[in-house]
Amino acid sequence: DGFDVRIEYPASSAAFETLAIFLQAQWAELGINVSLHPEDQGTLSTSLREGTYDIILPYALAVSDVVVPDEFAAFYAVPGGTNGFFSWWEDAEIAAQVTEFLHTSDDAARAEQWPLIQAAMLAEQPVINVMNLPFLKGRQDNVCDTTASAIGYDTYLYAWIAE
Repeated sequence: DGFDVRIEYPASSAAFETLAIFLQAQWAELGINVSLHPEDQGTLSTSLREGTYDIILPYALAVSDVVVPDEFAAFYAVPGGTNGFFSWWEDAEIAAQVTEFLHTSDDAARAEQWPLIQAAMLAEQPVINVMNLPFLKGRQDNVCDTTASAIGYDTYLYAWIAE
């Protein structure tokens, strides 16, 4: 029957504005009236943390700082902490699976557990990834000895500038 919904997104991001406009047009065909609300990052962070949003595209860039599945699984599934990564979603069965996974050190057992957790979370969670932006970086040729972290961020701990 349609309904009204508000989408908040980073005002400084052309990519997120394009996505919001696209979602508005596509959902209009389903009878969903989407109002667009570009917001500064402080306002978005507050809306996300307090759960005062209908739909939110919360960050212009959000990545995990580790390349293992444990972190986001815990963020979403284990009650408390980030409250379902600020979606307030809970599922006791999935929380138990993730908690067991987090306390399992045997790689073979983890390899059996993880696909089950992924399937359960895919079927149940209210958060979806709708866009992957390209990871662009640049620096002048005379910036030397930068290193990239496991997730692709440049670090400048030992960097120096050649003349």
